[in-house]
Amino acid sequence: MKRWGGIWLIFLIVGMSLSTAFSSSQVIAASSDPYQEFWDILNREAELVVGIENGNLSLAPELIQNSRLGAENAANISALIWQALEELKASGVKTYYTAEELREMAQNISENGLPQETVDALKAQGWTDAQIRALEEYIVQNGANITEDFNMTAFLEEFSMAFISVAFKYNHYEAWALEKWKWTQPAEAPTLNNEELINPVLADPWVQFYHAYAVSDYVGMEDSIEALRDSAYNFLTYQEKFVSLTFLRNGSVITKTGTLGRVEWTENGSMVFTTLVTSPSEDGFMLNTTTYYWPSALRAYELTSNIMTLVKARNCGNNNSEVQWMLNQKVAELRSALKVIIVSTSTSTVQVPNEPIYPIEPIDPIYPIDPKLPVLPVSTTSPEESTTAELSESTTVITPADETALLALDPNNEEGRLVVDSVNVEAVEVTSDYVTYKVAVHLHVEDNAVSNVNLEFQGTELSDSKSMGFLYPGDSFVVESTVSGRVYGSDQVTVSGTVKITYTPSSGQIPNSVSPANDEREITESYSKTIPLEEGIDPSKVYVSVLAQDENGDGTVKTGEDVTFKVVVRNDNDVNIAGTCTIRIVYPISSSDTSARSFSVSVNAPAGGSATETFGSVHYAWSGTFTYTGKCTFDQYEKSFSGYVTVEEDDSTDPTVVKMIDVVPTSWPSTARLGGSVEFSVDLKNTYPVDKSVKVELKIDGTVVDVVEVTVIAGRSTGILLHWNVPDDFPVGEHSVKIQAFSRNLDSNDSWNPEDSETGSINVERPKDLLFGKLVPNVNGTVVQGTVVHFDVIVENKEDYPAYNVPIRVFYTYQTPNGGFSDPIRVFERNPRQIDGLGVNLTWFNMTLTNLGKYYFTLYVNGEIEDEKIITVTSNSSVMAWMECEDTIPLYDELSCHIHILNNSSDDVSIQVTKVMFGGYEVWNGENWKAVMVNYITGTTIKRHSEGIIYIGIDVDGWLSERVFGDDYYIYLFLDGGQPKEHIINVDLRLNDTRRVLGYTVTVYSGDDKEGGKIETADYILKSAQVAGGASTVLGFVLAIGGNPTGLIIAGIGFGALVLTTVGYSTYKGITAPTPTCSQESDNNLICGG
Repeated sequence: MKRWGGIWLIFLIVGMSLSTAFSSSQVIAASSDPYQEFWDILNREAELVVGIENGNLSLAPELIQNSRLGAENAANISALIWQALEELKASGVKTYYTAEELREMAQNISENGLPQETVDALKAQGWTDAQIRALEEYIVQNGANITEDFNMTAFLEEFSMAFISVAFKYNHYEAWALEKWKWTQPAEAPTLNNEELINPVLADPWVQFYHAYAVSDYVGMEDSIEALRDSAYNFLTYQEKFVSLTFLRNGSVITKTGTLGRVEWTENGSMVFTTLVTSPSEDGFMLNTTTYYWPSALRAYELTSNIMTLVKARNCGNNNSEVQWMLNQKVAELRSALKVIIVSTSTSTVQVPNEPIYPIEPIDPIYPIDPKLPVLPVSTTSPEESTTAELSESTTVITPADETALLALDPNNEEGRLVVDSVNVEAVEVTSDYVTYKVAVHLHVEDNAVSNVNLEFQGTELSDSKSMGFLYPGDSFVVESTVSGRVYGSDQVTVSGTVKITYTPSSGQIPNSVSPANDEREITESYSKTIPLEEGIDPSKVYVSVLAQDENGDGTVKTGEDVTFKVVVRNDNDVNIAGTCTIRIVYPISSSDTSARSFSVSVNAPAGGSATETFGSVHYAWSGTFTYTGKCTFDQYEKSFSGYVTVEEDDSTDPTVVKMIDVVPTSWPSTARLGGSVEFSVDLKNTYPVDKSVKVELKIDGTVVDVVEVTVIAGRSTGILLHWNVPDDFPVGEHSVKIQAFSRNLDSNDSWNPEDSETGSINVERPKDLLFGKLVPNVNGTVVQGTVVHFDVIVENKEDYPAYNVPIRVFYTYQTPNGGFSDPIRVFERNPRQIDGLGVNLTWFNMTLTNLGKYYFTLYVNGEIEDEKIITVTSNSSVMAWMECEDTIPLYDELSCHIHILNNSSDDVSIQVTKVMFGGYEVWNGENWKAVMVNYITGTTIKRHSEGIIYIGIDVDGWLSERVFGDDYYIYLFLDGGQPKEHIINVDLRLNDTRRVLGYTVTVYSGDDKEGGKIETADYILKSAQVAGGASTVLGFVLAIGGNPTGLIIAGIGFGALVLTTVGYSTYKGITAPTPTCSQESDNNLICGG
């Protein structure tokens, strides 16, 4: 802090001395008052962030808007400072001063006061005489302490770029607000390695921006990046349902209109979404359904704001070349973040008989399940579009792709990109008076090669630069600065600074010379660390090394081997040290591509001794040289390390050889807890012409933890389960998992032949308690449609003392046969008051699985995932039927459901809906009415080898309440005391002469009456019932009159209180309310009717 205080004093002295040359810019800045706006926006930002942190998600849209204003303001100030610097340079005045010159200037001010032109300039900007005198006194008191030279040009350049960093911070809070708002309960993201492409929903505005970027059209860039950000916002908040989809196919840009179907917010800021595109067919139309996974959805949104900041700063007058270099880097990062992965795609034929085409309505936005919904920004989809849209033929436009569009949309036309993993401050020497330190930058290369890598370190008593040459994709390095000068202090010192990294990307085949067209890019990272002085540990006496041990121990790594990584920490201090070591290991996933694994272990090294801990194992299936980097942290001290593994080709191990026993994982847990257990489920497929004995080993970090032997019939598949009981003292962090199959002939003692294997990882976590749960279904994983499954829910308390009020919850997610996923549905919940020490709580529930597809059940105990089960529902008929509905629906809104019938038989099949049930109540039996509509009342025929869809619409309003509960007043019974409630929609379907029951669970939450009429009365009473004081006053009249509403109204008017009349009526209706049927069900689950 002293150093920065000294620099500020120097800036004041020089600034005042140069006021004549400098004041014009400041007056310009003050006239538009961006600095006052800066503080106003900043203060509001802090208030909004705190409000959202406290759970008020309705503030999210305002925070997003305020953050945008803040970023724009900071970009403007950055440009104003840069313009002032340019005016200063143009004036020809001196801008570099030695420490001696500065002290002379301060001495002159102390003797003669500030120059009059300086005083006049300060007063013109609002300074009072008292403030000016205080400034003079400050200079007099501190001027003699100046010990450093001062470069005004460098200072203003850094000051201007600092406001770019401020804008980026606003951009981060904008994305953070979006995450808090929409990613409230993120689902698990899929693990995929499928085809990649640029997000088709955003591809068109991205190409428009890239065209402007390619020709340095900054005005065009600002307009197009704003359009891209707005499109991304509407997409991420699910406000656009009708979308334009843009693809690159065979050198042409193809644009199709389509519908955005389901959107699911998944973990780590990712998304899963589905698009629907139609085209005509002979007797109807073809429906193409594609589901995508967007791993970097939230990151992409933040990057659009970063680019907006840089473009706006440039357009406002900041011509610093670093702004362009940073823009180049952010555009490259955005291009990568816009990539999506295809999860599934399907094409079906939808028949259109000689009846009006039924409407398929786009799914409404999935709001948080909370009766108090956030205030939403105005949707870009009109009410007419969102309620009456039909799934009709999509329009398609095909245009030749120019060179810029090819570069923007081709996911394989990659330029090299440098990625900074971390910037660490490592103490080198620590005494009672000072410290020295160095900065370690962990980085790796992605997509393609890079060259001309330069790192500039600037910080507290540190100035250094490093250079690197040509780096290949996948390379991982640690670059360390020189050791700093001594940083003095008492008790502790704080060091800080920045690292600027510039590089040039390569494109095309590797190796490749870099052409002039590849623009330079810049990454700026800051660092700061507080280091206590002399705590008994000398970091120079701590040594870290890594052991990479091959599987057979011969010291040579061959293709097909696992390598186990260990860390060795030697401690030559007189005291013990403890800390955590992490490592990032690059390994091959094909002959040309790599991926990376990370591990973390705890380390305790005794005084004068050493400790060795195992990170985990990595499989090397292809030859080459592969790097690893990492660090160990011991309190405030860090030690970085790096190295590489060279893998040689083994003629006996060819990763392309096809094994005859295939290992196909069906359930692979991502996490495990100390003291708990997990199970891995795999299918073994025997492609030999004879039966085989198969042995399967489960290895954790190379150690066998379970073995299963089974006979697999020729040409068949057999499923097995492998278990791992996690030891209480197992290292926390990510660990390798390998499932290896071996085979031999039946009833023989032949050696086991290695077969197929699967490798992956699992993250071991510390439990926050010693409560462990198991979800035990009475089936083995596959059932026929319509099966009632019984689940035992077992919770064990391994503590010696009781656990109180333990929340036990089971959720499930449904996956359709087309690959789409539902929102998580709460199916079971209990809160036992007490589970005795070393005791067990046993509960249960039943559930009828009526839909084809997969059900993913997850057990939570005290907020932690304890167990997961997957049950696949199949059909025993060649005619497959399932139903899909919206997952959530507010009161007074229309619920859309679609029945899918896939006729795989060789004959046509007649289909008719005979009954519709809502939460256990029959709401339709053959005739459409105000609240329920089925589009094929008299049935239809699905031709052989084709698919048909039947639409059902249900208005969850007063009319439905009247049909179900006998009175529209009781619409509130669709909720659970005002909270969301799960209901199953069941449909009886007649297929030829057989009956099929389908079901889909939806969550109903509180909503507002938007239609009026009959439902308005009930809604008004519900709201009036909240008036304080009335109910207890009128309660006596309710009981005395005996439930006569007319008499009740007369009695209320007799009291002369109209408000009491309404409240009294609601009290009467509450007393006589019917009992919902779901409260009388015996299945022990939370789903009404299910």
